[in-house]
Amino acid sequence: KQSQALFQTKLLEEQILRKLQRPTEADHLLLVLSADGPPGVADQALLRIAKNAWNINDHHRALEFLDSLKKRFPASELLSEANYVEARILEETDAFAEAKELYRSIAASSSDILQRLRALRRIAWLHLRTGAFAEAAKEFERERALAEGAATDLRAKRRGPNPVRSQSDRSVTGLPLHSTLVNVLDEKHHA
Repeated sequence: KQSQALFQTKLLEEQILRKLQRPTEADHLLLVLSADGPPGVADQALLRIAKNAWNINDHHRALEFLDSLKKRFPASELLSEANYVEARILEETDAFAEAKELYRSIAASSSDILQRLRALRRIAWLHLRTGAFAEAAKEFERERALAEGAATDLRAKRRGPNPVRSQSDRSVTGLPLHSTLVNVLDEKHHA
């Protein structure tokens, strides 16, 4: 049986093939890894295939691979991200109610603070797109409060038991740390 390290190497090989502009070989390697790889590799391969399909607007294919990931790996650490990708696809296909429901699920249950913040931001933008400005404002406020709470927790962990307020509570841009956390979300993209 092949080792986990070998499969991880194959995931790196897929990225190299993509950088070398050899997408057919990279896609084939991901399909092999999604079928033969162990948990932690196969689910990662399925998510990459779904994201690649999403990036070329092949929404049907992306949703199929996301569904496969969820069925085959119900305990995967990648489920929150897979749900986020699915919600983005639903949003792009104008299935706003379904997207909003999935974003709410992510915001309520994800252990990843950045995923929760991204989900709240997407809910707010969906409200804006549909003209529900008051609801959008509430969602942006929820996002701000969550980011602020996360920043406070992070500062407390960093300082230890005797916190002392300092300029280090501000990011290098001079913005409050919670703003910096939220801005990180804007820099993320599909892949």
